[in-house]
Amino acid sequence: MAKLGLMGGTFNPIHLAHLKMAHLAMEQFSLDQVLFMTGGNPPHKTTDTDAKIRHHMVKLALQNEPDFIPCDIEVVRSEPSYTANTLERLQKQYPEDAIYFIIGGDSFRDFFSWYQPERILEQCVLLVYPREGYPEQEQIDAVCTEYHAQIKLLHAPETHISSTDLRRMVSSGQDISAFVPEPVVSYIRRCGLYLPVVTEPEQELERMLSPGRYLHSLGVAETAKKMAELFGENPERAYLTGLLHDCAKNMETELLYQLCEDFEIELDEIEQKTPGLIHPKVGAEVAKIRFGITDEEMLEAIRWHTLGKVGMGALSKIIFVADMIEPNRSYPEVEVLRAFAFSDLDRAVYECAAATISFNRERGKTVHPNAYEIYKWLGWGG
Repeated sequence: MAKLGLMGGTFNPIHLAHLKMAHLAMEQFSLDQVLFMTGGNPPHKTTDTDAKIRHHMVKLALQNEPDFIPCDIEVVRSEPSYTANTLERLQKQYPEDAIYFIIGGDSFRDFFSWYQPERILEQCVLLVYPREGYPEQEQIDAVCTEYHAQIKLLHAPETHISSTDLRRMVSSGQDISAFVPEPVVSYIRRCGLYLPVVTEPEQELERMLSPGRYLHSLGVAETAKKMAELFGENPERAYLTGLLHDCAKNMETELLYQLCEDFEIELDEIEQKTPGLIHPKVGAEVAKIRFGITDEEMLEAIRWHTLGKVGMGALSKIIFVADMIEPNRSYPEVEVLRAFAFSDLDRAVYECAAATISFNRERGKTVHPNAYEIYKWLGWGG
């Protein structure tokens, strides 16, 4: 029977004190491995950082720690995660192992307000790392007697760094490299995590984009706003979506591909070979993190503004068309497309897909399957 440590947390972000605590637990209690379980949707704590992003930081932090295993059992669940239920699932997954659940003294202070704490104590040995002198051995003994539990104190030096402190440091421009594994620091910088949410998007985009690309973004925003007014969509929402649609356009190709890996963005074979096609998917993540966009329809419209896709909603259709017909665009078919854009939204999407197919065919370029699928989906011309 193996002795399996379990360290749960939001890990927002994971830091060196987490790793130190796990190492000490292994040494003091002869653990074979430690699972680092990223909290997905904890009912007692809120986090603005997506669980997949937090778990990716955990994987980066543990890549040189062979005895530490990233665990996404809570990340992949959409419903609130209760420790008692998670432990039950882990026991089914590791039926031959004894689980040692590692928590801090601050968590132990609130432990009996958790969901069914007695079930937690039945399913594991609790290892408690004291914080600010709490708990003391007498308090541990009292709980063990009352609940017939196995609770052990983990002896370690007091740490004064917390994830909250680290987020505050990043937000104010301070260096966190002394407290966080280097791969995680690099990831936070690449992704722009924990920076203040942009409140003046035009100003920030003017800094991020080339002059021509910024002018194009303003054109798409204004066009999308006018189309939204015509087709019964929220014009301000359409304006902001259009403004942000190319927020990742001027990133270096190497960075775009790295961010696809960081954000675990799936790319098809054509996208993998065509850097110009991947900025929309990265842009949706940038819009979420840097500009605070949580509206999934806005993010979908940014994500698919170049390729489009079957089943697009009204906002996605508007941005898809506005990107091709904004006032700064100049090519032979554009006036025809503009006419449809302000009369029939579905016909405009269809004609834009048809124009994309013709443009690429004439130049001997690969046509992405999405264009053909949209063409068939909307059906004009057979």
